[in-house]
Amino acid sequence: MTTLANRIITATILRRGGAPATSSRRRPLRICRPPMTSSPTSSSSSSCSSSSSSGCGGGGSGWGEEDARTRLVVIVGATGTGKTKLSIDAARALGGEVVNADKMQLYQGLDVTTNKVPIADRRGVAHHLLGAVPPEAGALPPSSFRPLAAAAVASIAARGLLPVVAGGSNSLIHALLADLPDEDDAAAAVPDDPFSLDADCGYRPALRFPCCLLWVDVEEALLAEYLDRRVDDMVGAGMVEELREYFAATTAAERAAHAAGLGKAIGVPELGEYLAGRRSFRSAVDDIKANTRRLAIAQVSKIRRMADGWGWPVRRLDASATIRARLAGAGPAAESASWERDVRGPGLAAIRAFLADQASRRHGDDATAATKPPTPPLLMRLPRMQCCDMMV
Repeated sequence: MTTLANRIITATILRRGGAPATSSRRRPLRICRPPMTSSPTSSSSSSCSSSSSSGCGGGGSGWGEEDARTRLVVIVGATGTGKTKLSIDAARALGGEVVNADKMQLYQGLDVTTNKVPIADRRGVAHHLLGAVPPEAGALPPSSFRPLAAAAVASIAARGLLPVVAGGSNSLIHALLADLPDEDDAAAAVPDDPFSLDADCGYRPALRFPCCLLWVDVEEALLAEYLDRRVDDMVGAGMVEELREYFAATTAAERAAHAAGLGKAIGVPELGEYLAGRRSFRSAVDDIKANTRRLAIAQVSKIRRMADGWGWPVRRLDASATIRARLAGAGPAAESASWERDVRGPGLAAIRAFLADQASRRHGDDATAATKPPTPPLLMRLPRMQCCDMMV
């Protein structure tokens, strides 16, 4: 990520009314080396439904004063589970705005391929960091996402609204939420892939903000079937035509500049090979489906690491019945009933309980502060010093 690109993106956020979030204290962070193996880190074998059923809460004691005042809702989940829909439901019901934490959706362009939520489906809810990064900026590392997302969150909270963070890129979720060293050393402090760190080193980052963490989950086999169908739907919605236009409108040098960022979006390399005549259309689509299924499995593994390994207070919401109704063609009414019963209703209840708890804590802190004796003048607070056997 170039310095120029950082300035451009930050300026975009500031023009939207944001201000870089500041923090008063950061605990030292112990970073362990990735394990000496090329195999992916395995997820915890225990069920997340037990360890992550504690609901929403704090999860750490490293908050600075400004961080502790920012109440945050964070919605995670594998691709295709409905986390975007729940984020919009929550923002509409509770007066909030959404901050995108999907690394491919950060980039401008390829809206169908990257599954950006259409404006009509946003239902009037403002979205931040959605299509905010020019593709020529290249890769946006988590260390650069952290201040951008914090600025968006601070802007929303400063206007008395509820920040709702939603996304499937869990390295970005970690970058925003983890209590890390000072911002001026963010590049060294924020690991690109915290999930590759050896679990034996005891890496358990505390939460930077009080937040309500909701996980929208779907049974693995059911989700795999739905994702295959969704790829077909994306093709029907113009994915091939979008990529044909992209490859025709960009030069090889421009695409090389995009390779570390937007060029990694599932569908770009696969259909690029098809459009270049190097593979069949059916083979390209089959690879898109397989890669999407693998992505979903990896995302779930990382969410389990957050809950089981790091102890973050993740609450699981099961959207399986909604997806099952969609696959069966049960109709909008059946889908809506399942969604309300299993996801939206419990999710909003958890958020409201979290907000009420935070308001109660804040009220208690204010009451305690009001009863404290006034701070003594500076001279009265200086340490006593021994000098020539006399106390001064």
